Amino acid sequence: RRWRKPPPGTALTWAHGHLVFRPEPWVVEVEYASLLLGPNPKHLKNEKYRRTLERVLASPYCRAIRCCCEAGRQTLVTGLDCRGFEHKIEVVYPAVPPKLFVKQPGNGRIKLLFIGSGNIKGHFEGKGGNEVLEAFAALCQRYSNLELVIRSDVPDNVKASCAGIENIRIIDEIIPAEMLAGEYQSADIFILPSHTTPPYTILDAMSYELPVVSIDAWANAEFIADGKTGLLVECSRRVPYYDDTSQPNFGATEFSEAISKPDPGVIEGLVKKVSLLIENPELRRKLGKAGRA
Repeated sequence: RRWRKPPPGTALTWAHGHLVFRPEPWVVEVEYASLLLGPNPKHLKNEKYRRTLERVLASPYCRAIRCCCEAGRQTLVTGLDCRGFEHKIEVVYPAVPPKLFVKQPGNGRIKLLFIGSGNIKGHFEGKGGNEVLEAFAALCQRYSNLELVIRSDVPDNVKASCAGIENIRIIDEIIPAEMLAGEYQSADIFILPSHTTPPYTILDAMSYELPVVSIDAWANAEFIADGKTGLLVECSRRVPYYDDTSQPNFGATEFSEAISKPDPGVIEGLVKKVSLLIENPELRRKLGKAGRA
């Protein structure tokens, strides 16, 4: 399969996060450098793998290397010898289609929306689901008019702990796009303290005029202007976001173990920032309109 030719008439191959070894024009979309060698960031330490990666990216068949954020570009220029391909690297921020709707005033309840992913599984902890649940529990001690909607696959033990709580609604299956749009449109605050690469759901939330609350991990601050289109909380100092090659540590065991135990400091920060939005409807409207713009 490695050398099989593309379908007749193909002008360009677009590779999402992997290399192309066939002799044909191709473009690669890169989240971060080490991911091109697999989920374990330690693969980039292997000189043979790293040199192969540099050689393939420098090939004339590789026409462009596109990163969705500046943080991703930095992993290339700091982790690899880029002299043969630095001119190919560019940052192209993702975009979502504009939403043709008019934001309606709420019904007195404040709906918080968390979407681990709109269409794939396995992102509850990585997107900060545990922190959201603990912050919501603390917020409910202060406010009686809150609702939390979670669209994500949720671990069984977490679902069991939420069973019977009337103001938490879990959607743990993939739903049609129009139903997901309805959840966005009826929400008041989007909360996603993502520990990993910035999810496009942040942009979707902004396009639905929602103020976004997140943490300043990795590239989140490139998508959320703190105090302008959303609010950012300091990320956890307990989580090893990078390994010793300055590459993201997202695929490592120690990273998964760290995010499974929510940091009280992050939870406190989320409670503080979400409280600002709960108590200030005008701030919600201001941040939401700026994000949509």
